[in-house]
Amino acid sequence: MKSTELKLAIAARAVKKALKAIDPDQLNISDYNKKYLQKHRLDSEYIFSIYIKILKNIVKLCNKPMREIRLVDYGAGTGLLGIIAKKAGFASVTYCDIYNVSRDDARVIAPALGVPLNHYLCGDTSILTIELKNKIDAIVSMDVIEHIYNIDDFFKDCSMLNSELSMVHVTGSNTYNKNIVKKLGKFQNQCEYKGVPESEGIKQADLSSSYFSMRKKIILEQHDLEINDSQIDELATLTRGYNKTDLLKALYEYKVQGILPTPIKHSSNTCNPLTGNWAERLLSEVEMGNIANAYEFNMSWKPLFYNTFRKRSLKNSVSVIANKIIKSMGQYGLKIAPLVMISFKKN
Repeated sequence: MKSTELKLAIAARAVKKALKAIDPDQLNISDYNKKYLQKHRLDSEYIFSIYIKILKNIVKLCNKPMREIRLVDYGAGTGLLGIIAKKAGFASVTYCDIYNVSRDDARVIAPALGVPLNHYLCGDTSILTIELKNKIDAIVSMDVIEHIYNIDDFFKDCSMLNSELSMVHVTGSNTYNKNIVKKLGKFQNQCEYKGVPESEGIKQADLSSSYFSMRKKIILEQHDLEINDSQIDELATLTRGYNKTDLLKALYEYKVQGILPTPIKHSSNTCNPLTGNWAERLLSEVEMGNIANAYEFNMSWKPLFYNTFRKRSLKNSVSVIANKIIKSMGQYGLKIAPLVMISFKKN
């Protein structure tokens, strides 16, 4: 494992150096990913340290040499996680993202950093079942699993890819940390009732009016529904967390059988009805574990640490202390951890 750590550290250092040497604004890529690359350049020490932890853990889960592991960087964005993996010596690395703009950008970014990947796919896990069934060993991601619309379908697809599949996903949607739950709850309510705030890392497809008003618009477009304003509001409220396809199914049931849609249980989780992208979905360890276990995946959660690479010494000092506390608390460290590393192994 020390050899693995060394290879990953050397690869991360090389990719960081290559990233510093290029000007993202000069690359023929979207403004969306130019902003992401600039962010990674400024905060590469912390972000890359997380990438190293992800890759180290996936090697451990696979229980075989790095050079034999066929990896998928899922929801890959700029592709930097996969680029480090390829540089470190994984057998093959496939880029996969549902956003075609990012997939096209990755085809530019990876060669610009001197590390072209093996495959570039646009789609979700369904494309993996078509293109890579029995051809991959592992899936990794960063800030992705909390956005997947149908997590049940995700595990179902993944269960068909390889009978010994390993996965590692890192998320900031840590339901053990009450401060994070409160913060994300406010963000979700803003998305639901006011609209997504424009900021770095937000796709144009997710910049919109409120999700509630988007659902109302979809309902109003169904001219065969004879309903009043009060009923429209009720239907829009009950379908929080529905994408357009599921919303239309619910409206059909309401029209034909008079059955009101079943609301989701969570108090603030919501998604963009047009894209199905969840607003930092909060799923507990038990909820996620139950779904994963249904498809024969064992799951474990592990706390990750705060950024100690900032220039501000006071913030770093506080983070160092917090990290020591997290480390000393074991699994209880999840209660104050900023991130969770979730590991899955097909059994």
